[in-house]
Amino acid sequence: LGVHGELSLAETHVGGRIAFLRFASSEEASQARDAINLGSLRLGGQRPVLAGWARRDRWLS
Repeated sequence: LGVHGELSLAETHVGGRIAFLRFASSEEASQARDAINLGSLRLGGQRPVLAGWARRDRWLS
């Protein structure tokens, strides 16, 4: 992707997997989100990975 962030993996409440990438700046996060969504990245599944936004105060609680 050309950007580097800190990766955390977790399971959702319905048994799925979710990955969180934390970046030093909002610009890096935006570049990574665009690259993932435009690149049709697939991680062992049929559907492409979709990247979105999570607010820090929501996922830390």
